[in-house]
Parts: sequence; structure tokens; C-alpha cells
Amino acid sequence: MELEPWGICIGRGHEWPSAARHGHGCVAQSSPAPSFDEISEMRYIALTYREASDARDWVGSSKRIAGIRQEPSMLSRENSIGRRPPVAHGWRSGLLWTLWLMFSAVSCARSPTGPDPSIPISPLLVDFSQAWSHDGRLIAFRRPYASNYGPPGIYVISALGGTPRWLAPASLNSPGDLQFSPDDRRLVGTDNLQLVIFDVQTGARSIPLYTNSGVYYPSWAPDGHTIAYYRVSFDPFAPADSSFIHTLDLTTSTDTPLVVGGQHLIGFYLHYAPDGRLAFVQNLPPAHDRLAILDSRTGTLAPALDTGTLQDYVNLQWIWRLGTANVSLIFTRRIAPGGSWMVSPNGSSLRRFAHPWDLYDVVSPDGSQFVTQGQDPLTHVGILDVENIDDLSGASRRHLTSFSTSSGSGSLLLLSSRP
Repeated sequence: MELEPWGICIGRGHEWPSAARHGHGCVAQSSPAPSFDEISEMRYIALTYREASDARDWVGSSKRIAGIRQEPSMLSRENSIGRRPPVAHGWRSGLLWTLWLMFSAVSCARSPTGPDPSIPISPLLVDFSQAWSHDGRLIAFRRPYASNYGPPGIYVISALGGTPRWLAPASLNSPGDLQFSPDDRRLVGTDNLQLVIFDVQTGARSIPLYTNSGVYYPSWAPDGHTIAYYRVSFDPFAPADSSFIHTLDLTTSTDTPLVVGGQHLIGFYLHYAPDGRLAFVQNLPPAHDRLAILDSRTGTLAPALDTGTLQDYVNLQWIWRLGTANVSLIFTRRIAPGGSWMVSPNGSSLRRFAHPWDLYDVVSPDGSQFVTQGQDPLTHVGILDVENIDDLSGASRRHLTSFSTSSGSGSLLLLSSRP
């Protein structure tokens, strides 16, 4: 089968703790999902327009692609790389995004004569978009490669480890943004920019609504019938309600934009707390973001952390220590001072998180452990590890998944270089 090559640069090394030692980087892929041997033959980046519409969830170095957030005429250095989808509407956003992608692909091209021995390498992730069930028993993840577990797909595995169960098909870039329902019977996620729900037992798939806008960051509310998500319209003539944060009531099939103080909300990394508060990274024009909390009971919106500048917060989640008053938000900031942080919901007690906090990492429901990226000891690819949050020695760290191919040979590598 002839493969259609594509790829993209992953940006500056300081943007992620896991990539800090790798410097600038590129990753080469192909579609459909390549074999290990095919990946090892790829030496330079090529880009296809086909993937440009949703090139946001496959990058193995815990990166995601973004476009322009606030102004369609502005493609700033800070906003050009990351997971966030375009906020701007219309052809100007799409044109600038495509030009940036093409420039990135060309600037990262390397000689096909062979790898540079001076280039550091790190494992390419094979497991993505993990989610931890509310009862603590299951962890879901996407594996877009055929392996010892079976075909590419969404898998669920016991939090204690073991053999995972294949749930539904998956590709390199979707489904993503997985979260369990409060009763742990379903998974919500995004697939090809649409909202999708999977039955955890049968794998049955449903699409609760269809929209011409792109859907991102769904989070299931504790009431069990409300899903909040961020949507962005690519139609320059679409009404304002076609974008911004929305809520979907699964009982009535009613979709409603969230409006506070007469303003629609732009927000990423939506995450409900057990008490119903919705935390998210709120973007404010022209170049300002903050951690915000919306209390659904009172309809009030309050900042949890606001420096008044762009900090590029990512992977915002709650750490909810059951039976204690120890409730925090965890996140990574990609602008200096950078790194992984925790803060109380009222904005007090800002402190460093003792571990790297990567794009797909997820906290256990009791706040004692987290799933992060590890490395398979045999194939050296990036798999899933579990570690205790309070363990500073790493003694509690264990492999949750493993990876091997039927042939037992080959490897997937992320090649880091300076463009």
C-alpha cells in the first residue's frame, strides 16, 4: 500500500517538561497508520492538506497543533504551537494556519541521507488521551498502532495493570479528549471534530449532536446528563452562538452557549469538579489567559489564577483528595517560568508540582496517583506509567501498558533537531 506522508514540527523544547531535554523537534508520520519499519525509513517532514483540518491530537511528544486564537491577522510566536484550536473565523484563519503548517514542515526538513548522530532521540508515544474512571477501577486510552494488544483502537485497562480490552476503532489523531461519565458506563470524546460517546461495555458509538463547528475538550458534569465543551466555527458568517463554550443536555438534546455577564466564554481544557464547578483555561483578548472556575449553581465566574498576561496554560485538571480539604488545580504553563504547578481554587497557595505534568497525564479520582508517559523496556516506545503523587523518589512508579509488534522488530522514534 502506498502511504501518504505527513508530519509537523513540534516546537520549542522548553514548552513541555517531557521535551525539555530534546530541544527543537520534528516528527514524521504517514497515513494510514504506518508500520514500525515504515516509520524507520522516514527521514524528513512532508505535509498534506488532508490532515490540516484536525492535526491536533497525534503528536507523540505530547504536542498539539493550534492556529490563531484571538486575531485572524495575528500568528504570534507564543500562539503558533500547542493544542488549542483556532478561535478566529473564516478563510483568513484557515489560510494563515495552512501557511504556518507548510512553513513548519519545510523548515524542519532534514537530509534523507541518514540520521544525524548528534540528534538526541526520545521515545514516541503509542498511548494517548488517557482517562481514569470515577470509581478508580479503569483507565481508558487510545493506541493508534497494531500491537500485542490487538488492532488500533480505544482500550480500557484495569488501573492495576493487566491485559486491556479493545473497545472501539481509533486512528492516529482520534478519538481524543476522553472522559468517563459519572457512572463510568460511557466515555465522551471528540472524533473528527464531533462529539462522540462510547458505551464502555459494548463499545457502541453514538453522536449526540452534529455541528458544522469543531468540538473540543468535552467534560461530563456530575449530574450525568450535561456535557460542557468548546466549539469553534470556521464559517465567517456564522452567528456568535456557533462558537465558544456550550453545554449539551443529553436528556432534552438541548445545546446552549454559556453566557456570563452578557459575554460568551472562550475556554480550553474544560474539567468538572465532583461538586459541579467547571474549571477551564479562559482566553481573553487580545493576548491574555487565566485559570477560571464557573460555579454552575450560582452562575458566577471567578479567576483561580490571573497574571494579567499570556501564560499558555495547558492540561488543567482538578486534584480532589477525597475526605480532605485538599483540593487543587494542576496545570502546566508554557511561558516563563514554565513548568508544572498547583494552585488552590481561590487562587492561594500557588506552588510547583513535584513531577512533570504532560499533555495526556490524568489524576486518579482520589487524587493520590496519576498516569503519565513511560518507556517500554523492550521496544523503548512511550507507554503509560502510574505513579503516586506524593512519591518524590519514583519508587512507586510502575508500567501500566506494554508495547510490542507481531514481528518483534522495529521502533518508533521521535527525532529532535533544530529547524
